[in-house]
Amino acid sequence: MSIDILIIFIYFIVINIIGLRFSGFKNINDYFLGSRSIPWIIACLSIVATETSTLTFISIPGVAYISGMGFLQIAFGYLAGRIFVAVIMIPKYFDGNIETVYQFIQSGFGISSRKIISIVFHITRILADSTRLFVTAIPLTLLIGWDYKLSIAVIGIATFIYTFYGGLKSIVVVDTVQFFLYIICALIGFYIVSDVMSLPVSSVFSRISESSIKIFYSGLQRGASSLFGSYNIFSGVFLKKPP
Repeated sequence: MSIDILIIFIYFIVINIIGLRFSGFKNINDYFLGSRSIPWIIACLSIVATETSTLTFISIPGVAYISGMGFLQIAFGYLAGRIFVAVIMIPKYFDGNIETVYQFIQSGFGISSRKIISIVFHITRILADSTRLFVTAIPLTLLIGWDYKLSIAVIGIATFIYTFYGGLKSIVVVDTVQFFLYIICALIGFYIVSDVMSLPVSSVFSRISESSIKIFYSGLQRGASSLFGSYNIFSGVFLKKPP
């Protein structure tokens, strides 16, 4: 067994041990609500890890290399959305003892609205997650030499165990572990690039042109129509959703 396969299986085993170790649910409410005892910092790190999917991690460096750092303007949309959720939505969840957004929709707009939105969400979620699962299998297939079906099966089984048997708390804890893992890997990537170029990290960044690291764009460089066709502060806050 190659060292690559060994590392992958050790990782899968460890995340399932960690996930099941922290599950601790006693009933269905604990299963879906994490016993209402998840520390806020763990929840925040889990959210960041979840929104940064494999598709983002693989594709966005290429986008940044070609078109600059404008993609980061989407983070301002995240900030505005989270303030709205924290100030408006979450208090209503607690006031009405609501567990899901669909219960909130039903209470305000009726059962038909709840069913329609649930169906739309499931269809779009299946399509989006299928794409992300396939993209996750690409590096595994290229590095290990497995068939795509085997790569997808291994990933699916490994994540199914702690998700199904551990509930929400297991998912949040494992997401937090993965957050630190990909941050560490990114730092290792900086070190490798620096080592290959035989330069300190600061000197590596100094070789990048100012236009390539520019973050803020008005979106009006080519007229108002470009507001909807590029990464800019308007589309980042109001329109765009990342891969």
